[in-house]
Amino acid sequence: GPAPAQKGGPEILLGGYSPAAIHRAGRLADGFITGGVGMPAIASQSFKMVVKAWEEAGRPGKPRLVSAVYAAVGQDPAGEGSRYLHDYYGPFAERIVPGLLITSQAVVDAIHGFADAGADELILWPTVPDLEQLARLTEIVVKAG
Repeated sequence: GPAPAQKGGPEILLGGYSPAAIHRAGRLADGFITGGVGMPAIASQSFKMVVKAWEEAGRPGKPRLVSAVYAAVGQDPAGEGSRYLHDYYGPFAERIVPGLLITSQAVVDAIHGFADAGADELILWPTVPDLEQLARLTEIVVKAG
């Protein structure tokens, strides 16, 4: 236990950037998640491939499409957010840091960009360990509507 909250168990989202991972998500999962890439165009390409794999597998409905991006908005956000990503990812951070959202406008643009790319949900991962960061992001999201 505990028993699943919904019939059939919890929702399963798969992620990955290889064609095999994307096709696996379309065939087997409830949906697909991209993470760490702050570029809606990249997510859009993956989403289209997942939907195609879903349809080719003869599955009804559509897959749930989710993206997650890193954000650090405020005083010296680029430095603090970049340090966090380097601590967490090591050298791989160099592929993620360019997508770090460091301005309010970048967060708003990401919200709209990922919606246009087909995302059902966008998760903002704060990279600054400060409750003020969460308050800033909340305010930006509310204003973005």
